[in-house]
Amino acid sequence: MLRPLRAAAIVCLLGAVLVSAGCSRSHVAMPDAPASARPLPATGPHEVRTDLMVADMYARYGGEFRGFSVQSYLLDGADWASVEAHYGAALQGWRADPRFGPRSGRIQARTWVDGDRVLVVEMFDAEGTPVLLVGSNVGDAGER
Repeated sequence: MLRPLRAAAIVCLLGAVLVSAGCSRSHVAMPDAPASARPLPATGPHEVRTDLMVADMYARYGGEFRGFSVQSYLLDGADWASVEAHYGAALQGWRADPRFGPRSGRIQARTWVDGDRVLVVEMFDAEGTPVLLVGSNVGDAGER
């Protein structure tokens, strides 16, 4: 009688370990913003354009990736190449998602995915304010 109960307990324990291992991916912390990024003030001439861009990001990614949220930053002297390189280095093993190709023109953007995890960076000018949006469903991604 004791052996079947012990075997059942071991099976349950192994199942719990496997489930928690599968879930642990979602608790990976989001990469830090580049050193040149600061929190974006809530108000200012950039406000309307930034709010529209945030809404657009939620519309494009929120339905596809559960738990998606966006952070907004003011960039101080960074260019797109350095921002893209910063996140590319932090996301080793992730890939560009062909469903969400890079944007060009007035908006620079890149989307990286790893399974059901996503990280999107967009850089644009909002009424003279250089803005970086970081959208993700990874770990510490917080609301703007």
